[in-house]
Amino acid sequence: MIRIPKVTMTMRELDRLKCIQGFIDGQLKQTAVAARLELTTRKVRRPSSD
Repeated sequence: MIRIPKVTMTMRELDRLKCIQGFIDGQLKQTAVAARLELTTRKVRRPSSD
């Protein structure tokens, strides 16, 4: 039997994930995502430094 690990997220983290996924899928524009997440448009498009 395969065990799938559970991932716990806050509602804020889930909203952030959905916004970024929408941007990647082309459903949301960069400016809309930046406004919703209170980021600059540059921070939305640049890769993570992690």
